[in-house]
Amino acid sequence: MSENKGKPWNDHEIESIVSTYKEMLWLQVLQHKYSKIDFNRALQRKIDRSKSSIEFKHRNISAIMSVLQLPEVKGYFPAHNFQKALLECVVDWERNGMFQAIIDRLMVRPQRPMDSPIIFETPPSIDRHRDEKTINATERLIKGIHFPSYNDWRYRLNKAGEEYIYHSEVDRLSLAGRQDLSSKVQWLTDFESDDSGFDIQSFDNFGNDRFIEVKTTIGAKYNPFYLTAKEYSVSAVNQHSYSLIRLFEFGTNPKAFKLHPPLNDHVQLTPTVYEAKF
Repeated sequence: MSENKGKPWNDHEIESIVSTYKEMLWLQVLQHKYSKIDFNRALQRKIDRSKSSIEFKHRNISAIMSVLQLPEVKGYFPAHNFQKALLECVVDWERNGMFQAIIDRLMVRPQRPMDSPIIFETPPSIDRHRDEKTINATERLIKGIHFPSYNDWRYRLNKAGEEYIYHSEVDRLSLAGRQDLSSKVQWLTDFESDDSGFDIQSFDNFGNDRFIEVKTTIGAKYNPFYLTAKEYSVSAVNQHSYSLIRLFEFGTNPKAFKLHPPLNDHVQLTPTVYEAKF
């Protein structure tokens, strides 16, 4: 039995397991075969923690990676009741570029949708039973990342996803013989989308308006995403013409699902930013 059972993980142990997680993730991204059990055994010898304790800590890391919109090691489903020191370690690694090689590898732009059609899947089911610890942990994480700056990789990812869906709409209408409509599809600028509450103005095959908001991640299907108040209000007003397209595992083989208003039927909305006026 491990002598450390029941004791909080120290900095050395946390750095070791985050490093191991990153190594497995990198092998996964490169599509190389590896054994989680072998990595677990090596960690057991290094830090004197049990197999189950290490597995659960990997699940904690997945939870943090998910909210940071980073990819996760497959097989370690997020467990959200993680310790603060682990959260701080993963966030520091992300801010210091320790995952940058993985991000760059996954930021490769996919082919045009006409050559590589989007695979649409069923949206994840909503979890209305998240406990208070999970909600508080998520709120600690999202501060400062939900409105990425121009230099942030998330901003570049968002733009790449919008561009991909823009071309998807143009190609769809062209293939339907509606070149007259495909030439009118608009990809809004940052200023326009902020003011309008959506990213792309398109049409169905009959010429009716389609307002599309795009949310993109290189991570998993269930990664959280962030809505502005404007986006939510526009979705509510345009329930029959608005759709939110969630791109995930974005890269060479993107997948997606669609959400139609009312959005709170599909996702649990948590207020994260408040405007303070005088």
